[in-house]
Amino acid sequence: MSNKTSNTGQNLLDLAYDKLEELIVTCELKPGSHLRIQDLQTMTGFNRMPVYQATTRLAADTLMIIHPRQGIQISPIDLSRASLLLDLRRDLERFVISLASQRASDAERGQFRHIANLLKTSESLTISEFNAYDRKIDQMVLSACGEPFYSIRLDLCILFFEELAGFTIPMLPVGKALIVPWKVI
Repeated sequence: MSNKTSNTGQNLLDLAYDKLEELIVTCELKPGSHLRIQDLQTMTGFNRMPVYQATTRLAADTLMIIHPRQGIQISPIDLSRASLLLDLRRDLERFVISLASQRASDAERGQFRHIANLLKTSESLTISEFNAYDRKIDQMVLSACGEPFYSIRLDLCILFFEELAGFTIPMLPVGKALIVPWKVI
């Protein structure tokens, strides 16, 4: 596997993965659509190898389906699977937030308060803006939790629901409906 890096020192595979993941989560790549590696190269600006490796990783994360010699399919939304994974995510998040609330340092608590204040002052967010805040909160909670095992499992659940949200919610109001790990603050 290639470990080539960009001019900024970032791994090209990770950059290609992040770009494709963003295109899926924001539904610029529509669920169920069929593409070729060349199409993804054009959309991302990356060469064949990082795009190919990223699609393999996205397929392992169940966001893409690789059809040998036929191309790539963006995984269709499966609402029955979403219901099952929502239960799993809820249980994992409850446990991780509990650990984070016990283990968070004063500096981490300050970061949570800062994000909470930013969200309180926002009128509305696009799904991309919401996902950026949500991802930051998730990273902070997982860091404060101090348990790397949960990071991988919860990340996959989070990614699945970001894709589902991108497909169903173009604009998200901010306020009381937004859940922030208040115990940590």
